[in-house]
Amino acid sequence: MTELRDGFIYHQGGDSPTVQLKRFIAGEFNPEWDNVFSTTIAEADDALAAAEKEQADVTEHLRNLNAEIERLKARKVHIKEAVQHFEDTGEIDDVLIPRGDKLLAAEQQAFANEHRPEKDAEIAKAEKAVAEKLGVDWDLEGSSADDEFVYITVKQRRANVPPERPSRQKLVDAVMKAFEGYSRDFKNLVIPRQAALPPVGKQGPPR
Repeated sequence: MTELRDGFIYHQGGDSPTVQLKRFIAGEFNPEWDNVFSTTIAEADDALAAAEKEQADVTEHLRNLNAEIERLKARKVHIKEAVQHFEDTGEIDDVLIPRGDKLLAAEQQAFANEHRPEKDAEIAKAEKAVAEKLGVDWDLEGSSADDEFVYITVKQRRANVPPERPSRQKLVDAVMKAFEGYSRDFKNLVIPRQAALPPVGKQGPPR
C-alpha cells in the first residue's frame, strides 16, 4: 500500500488555525493543505461568538432586572399599605423594619477609623519583626491586616530570570515577514493559473 504523506488526509501535527499559523511563520506552510487565513477567520468567528454570547447574557440580565424592578414596585406598594395599616391599628408589619444599610456602613467605617491607629501600629511592628529575619535577598512587598491577622508579603528576585515574553508585536512582525515570502510564491503560483482560465461563460463544471 502506498504510504500516505502528512497532509494527504490530515496533519499529524494538527490542523487547527493556531498550528497552521505556527507552520506558516516557521516556513513549513503548504497551500495544498493549509489555509493561510484560517487563523484570522477563526479569530473573527471567535470574536463574533463572544459578542453574541455577551449579548445573550446582557439580554438575560435585562430580563432579570425588569423582573426585579417589578418586584420592588410591588414591595413599595406593600410598604404603603403597611404604613396605612399601622396608622389604623398600631400594628407594625415586618416590611416596615428598615434594612439600615447606609447607617450600618457608616458605623462600620467609623469603627474602622477609630481602631486604625492600633492596626497601623501592629502592622509596623510586624513589618519590623519580619524585616529583621529576612535575608539580604528578600524584600518586603506589602502588608495589611484584618480583624484577626496581620499579613506580610515578601519577595525574592529569581536567580534565573526568563527571557522576554513573546509579544503581539513580535508575532505581527513574524507574520508580516512570512507574508512577504508567501506573497511572492502566491503571485508566481496564481498568475499562470489565472491566465489558463477559460473565458467567462465557458467554465467547466465546479470542482
